Amino acid sequence: MIKFSLEMLWSERRKVYGLCTSMVMTLSICLLFLQFLMNPNLTQKITSIDIFQFSETFCISLFGLFILAVCVSLICYSCNYYMKLHAREIGMVKMAGFSQGKIVLYQLIQMITIMVVSVIITFCLSLVTTPIFLTIVYRYCHIHQNVFYFNTRLFSMIGILVVCILIILIGMQ
Repeated sequence: MIKFSLEMLWSERRKVYGLCTSMVMTLSICLLFLQFLMNPNLTQKITSIDIFQFSETFCISLFGLFILAVCVSLICYSCNYYMKLHAREIGMVKMAGFSQGKIVLYQLIQMITIMVVSVIITFCLSLVTTPIFLTIVYRYCHIHQNVFYFNTRLFSMIGILVVCILIILIGMQ
């Protein structure tokens, strides 16, 4: 099943490029906006007083979470659209006698492969985009810190985000 799924993914690789590009850009945006939540130079502790007064630090964190929610929904929509485009493949798999569980597994293997490739490309791209982004933000905020800030918590948050997206995709199937 895994071999067949990967062979079909490879044969349809031109269609995968668009989805992979969309996911890389969306994950890159998620990674950049996670800086507002994880970078100690950009964040401040939010207290209950900040929440009740709707302070600036609370608004920035809320804006970051909103952008993350939009990015997650965009990735889920893109993946769902990609899966709907492949009705011909699903028809072939059904005609071959696979059960509904195996069809979901077939699609899941393809989505995991695409996600892993997208995450690897995003991490490589973040080595360039994060310092550029932090340079702009630090200059605007008059912060004099190192722009080469790579927190492992950021990358673990992206990993958690990807796992949540996969769970949502399984539920959608």
